[in-house]
Amino acid sequence: MKKIIAIASLTTLVLAGCAVPQQQILRSVPANPSPVETIEETAAPVDVAENYSSTSAKPLRLIEETIAREEAIALGEDASAPATTATSRPTSQAESKPTNSANEWLAACKSYTPGNSAGSPQVYTTIINDVCANTKLDYSLVKVVAGPTVDRAKLQQYVDSTVFVMSYWQSRTGLTLKPLTIVGFSEFDTDFWKKEVGSRVNVDIEYPGLSTAGGHCGYGDNIADAFCPKNYPSPVTKDGNIVLSLLLGSDVVINRFRHLVPAHEAVHMFQDSVGQSHYTVWYVEGQASLFEMALQRLFYGSTNRIEVLERARTDKNDFNPKNVQDVMAHLRECRVSGSDPCRGFRNGPGSAIHEKIIIDFGIDSYMKLMTVILEQKPLNSEEWMEGLLFRGFEATYSTEWWDWLETSAAPYLVKLYN
Repeated sequence: MKKIIAIASLTTLVLAGCAVPQQQILRSVPANPSPVETIEETAAPVDVAENYSSTSAKPLRLIEETIAREEAIALGEDASAPATTATSRPTSQAESKPTNSANEWLAACKSYTPGNSAGSPQVYTTIINDVCANTKLDYSLVKVVAGPTVDRAKLQQYVDSTVFVMSYWQSRTGLTLKPLTIVGFSEFDTDFWKKEVGSRVNVDIEYPGLSTAGGHCGYGDNIADAFCPKNYPSPVTKDGNIVLSLLLGSDVVINRFRHLVPAHEAVHMFQDSVGQSHYTVWYVEGQASLFEMALQRLFYGSTNRIEVLERARTDKNDFNPKNVQDVMAHLRECRVSGSDPCRGFRNGPGSAIHEKIIIDFGIDSYMKLMTVILEQKPLNSEEWMEGLLFRGFEATYSTEWWDWLETSAAPYLVKLYN
């Protein structure tokens, strides 16, 4: 028999079977994840590295202060105010815990203190103010199907973050997002995972692991600490909506990185919902990374922006631009690369390009661009989808996409990296 429990005003949580007391659960791994039992955990589950140590961030920090002042002039905001210290919100990577707030992100908006620094430029304040002013929570966007043994508080926290971000994009753009079903489970719910995910998608499913089909998730020999979100976009689901398989180990620690994963992934939910997930890779990943880092600043009072930017220097196709021509070459070379040799480029420089769009044209115009893109029609059946982005950009700003990249975005990146 199934019980239906409301975990938020409009969210549905389907509890498969009866809850099993934690002390009665046998500490064993699932019967069928053999390859992943010995894989070391990596940064692969999502796009921003969980632990990153920059070796050359100092030069970037020095020029960031000049960039911040230039941004303030363009945005009509005061960048000369002293940088703020972190708020009372958790700052270490192991301190984030579920709260009793109806949605902890709304609480973060109420306690947010504006300020800018090298890691949190003025444009982040613009984004945060816009997010907090325009988010109308819509829990009907997310349906949750929970396994018998999954930690409900941690699952609720993931749901709250996802709803917050999806609601913002829907409220701000006026576009209707496709509903998302989150299938949450622990390592003891393997049969549940097979049934609930398998019945919703048109592709073969693979238990969370290091492969693409497994969601790029590695957790070594400690599956109890697994944190593995795997997105099934609308083209591969049976109902044309979105499905997220979410393995939360029975002893999983929701550190700062993991807490921010849904803030990044929910942007991809927006992109998938409105058909904008097939554009240039650094455009898609850059947008998700920018808004993730802005929300990182909102909640934690600081960001890892410098580290994310610096990662591009260590790509196989390393990004160390000396001039505009170097940047333009990289923009073209990394258009369709979702991994090596441009893994770092897509998140770091990609997010900086979205920063520059907002700096040059404003947040209102940026959001208008999201809808104008959808008004474009393919010129022919052979045209790649990014053509809609090119024409939407030109229709919104009366500027050709590649011309703007060369005259505005590329010089911005040169300054950032020198």
